Amino acid sequence: MSPGIPAKRPEAIVAHVRLQEMLDAGLGPAFTADVREAWDAAYGLLAGVMIAAAREVQLAA
Repeated sequence: MSPGIPAKRPEAIVAHVRLQEMLDAGLGPAFTADVREAWDAAYGLLAGVMIAAAREVQLAA
């Protein structure tokens, strides 16, 4: 799993898996292990940032 996605966030995990499936179907053989790894890293980073921002907003409320 991507480093930015906590295991207790199943909705983020499902979205990540769906994105991988879509990319695999759309890119076919071009969706190599290196491309998958790059998407995993990007998704993990973005998910981590968004989860942290949401947490900050909740704490400030």
